[in-house]
Amino acid sequence: MTKLDFDVIITGAGPSGCATAIMLADSGLKVALIDKAVFPRDKICGDGLTIDVLNQLKLISPTLSRNIENFKEKTEAEGCYVTSTKGHSSFFKITNPNKLYVIERALFDNELLKECKRYNNIHVFENTRVNKCTVSNHQVSVETSSGIFSGKIVVGADGVNSKIA
Repeated sequence: MTKLDFDVIITGAGPSGCATAIMLADSGLKVALIDKAVFPRDKICGDGLTIDVLNQLKLISPTLSRNIENFKEKTEAEGCYVTSTKGHSSFFKITNPNKLYVIERALFDNELLKECKRYNNIHVFENTRVNKCTVSNHQVSVETSSGIFSGKIVVGADGVNSKIA
């Protein structure tokens, strides 16, 4: 089985995993970003981008932030409805400079992953399922469908059914 050595291994290439990888892009560390899916992949939730998300994108990567601002497949929302379990609802209008966008989650995640692929030290492994993680005092070993990844740090960003957790 193939053995690959990295400084940091990130499992899950959704928003958390990609954001972590991008924040490490200029660190000089060799980063593995692993996901079981091939992108763009379908996700059923998380299509709303709030002003906080947009601000975080600016901090993570100005290039990514500009790409999302210019993304043609987004819709700018005028506001949102909040409905209680008793059926009461209120509409909250969103005014500039605050913005709320709706972008299909699969497209948003794909933009994040494309940003990760711009960096030489981030190595993306799609279609790679995590089977097992072993941690010792000196290294972490992540067994996957594509081989064994060894490193100094593992970041579990692989969701509710995390093998890392």
